[in-house]
Amino acid sequence: MSTTPHPAPLREFIAHKLVEWSQNEARERLVTARIKASEVRLPETIEMSPAGKLGRPVSMRGRRVYNSHIITTSWPRHGQETLRIPMLWLVVAGQLNIRLGEYYLQLNPGDAVLIPPGVPHPSGTHYTRPNIYCDVLIMSPRNRQMQCWLTRHRNGDVRQIDNICVLDTSLADTLERVVEELTEERINGQAISNHLLTTLCLTLQREVQLGRYVEILPTATLAAIEQADYDPVDKAKQYIQAHLNQELTLQKVAQVVHLSRSQFIVQFRAQTGQTFVEYVTQLRLEWACQLLRETGWTIHHICTFTGFKAPSYFHRLFHRKIGMTPIQYRKTAIQADVEKQT
Repeated sequence: MSTTPHPAPLREFIAHKLVEWSQNEARERLVTARIKASEVRLPETIEMSPAGKLGRPVSMRGRRVYNSHIITTSWPRHGQETLRIPMLWLVVAGQLNIRLGEYYLQLNPGDAVLIPPGVPHPSGTHYTRPNIYCDVLIMSPRNRQMQCWLTRHRNGDVRQIDNICVLDTSLADTLERVVEELTEERINGQAISNHLLTTLCLTLQREVQLGRYVEILPTATLAAIEQADYDPVDKAKQYIQAHLNQELTLQKVAQVVHLSRSQFIVQFRAQTGQTFVEYVTQLRLEWACQLLRETGWTIHHICTFTGFKAPSYFHRLFHRKIGMTPIQYRKTAIQADVEKQT
């Protein structure tokens, strides 16, 4: 990592240095932000200091401001806000003192902070303390693409010197998976997130080298970039299908597709004709039926594998929706196969 105040432009950095960072430095120099300072696990290169209380946030409901559709709460007095989407900040040069709610993190070149949805972080030009310079690469999903921009901080003045939107839709999913692995502290989550981060950077490097991105002008709004092609309900259905055997909540899926709880409820019902719970239950029952027909697994194992918490609930629900018990369904399916063969 360069320590000079004049790093390469954004696209050159992505093309030639970002992958190297993900492979050699990220695992030791990436910190996951938390709402509470006591829950943050700091790498040796990053220091923390208190920042004081934020107080009551300002409601964003009905406010017409840039990116208001992804901002959940705001503290204008302190220059802080929370989003429905994750962000990754990587210090390219200089030193960044970033306020994250009630604490500061001091990051040096090569240090990075992953900011999950719901964690307070800087808004507008409230990035760093005065009399400090730094250049920061920021990555964050917008609609179905990944926005990447380079900001230059000089004595409190913040300027965006490069801003692109990469069109590969897998990048946003990969970053969100990294957030899941790290924030939920899953088994092998650190190792998995390291590999995912390298995959993200390799993909980003390839897309930039092939020119598959849109340059965002200072006056442009991200809402105009392929907004018509983004369907949050379609993305929600894909996410549900991929995580069917895990705990799924309406709030979690709404967050993944960048909608408020109320917006998600209305849009999901309008497009699917079902509530969130009805849709998930139907998919799980269809999966259970398939496993009953095609495997010799026990009923208890199928119940657990398809995301149902209690076998007793699974039996009652299956009988009510399918019209017979799981055992009866399996016997009927086997008999039907036998009759087909004869």
